[in-house]
Amino acid sequence: MQFIRIIVIGSFLSGCSFWNHHQDVRPGASGTHTIILNTDDRTSGYREAKFQADNFCGKQHKTTYILSEEYHYTGTMSESDYLALKAAAKVARNVGQTVWALSKDEEGEDTGMATAAGGAIADDAIGSGYKYTVKFQCQ
Repeated sequence: MQFIRIIVIGSFLSGCSFWNHHQDVRPGASGTHTIILNTDDRTSGYREAKFQADNFCGKQHKTTYILSEEYHYTGTMSESDYLALKAAAKVARNVGQTVWALSKDEEGEDTGMATAAGGAIADDAIGSGYKYTVKFQCQ
């Protein structure tokens, strides 16, 4: 079981090293650039977009100025149903991870792993329900 934990943690950490720090920036000829992200909620896009914009402008030795930002719900189900399902999937994933990590026997580890995997699969299947768009300039 320890071997599986090491593999899972290593997989997550190694995925971070291949990240392009401004992969979603769409440069504009007029100097106004756009970033469009798919997000799980109405609050999670700003941090990632700001990070990418800062990296993009930093390569030019300039400062990022956010001009506008907006979220649009793009899901196929009602927004309230989407949010409820996302919350349930995240709870299942987090509870499963906790049970898996704190379990003292193999049966508990298996139960935790199955619950965590089920929550992660459900979260992924539900997908991202929002499109976040930010426009910025480098000055």
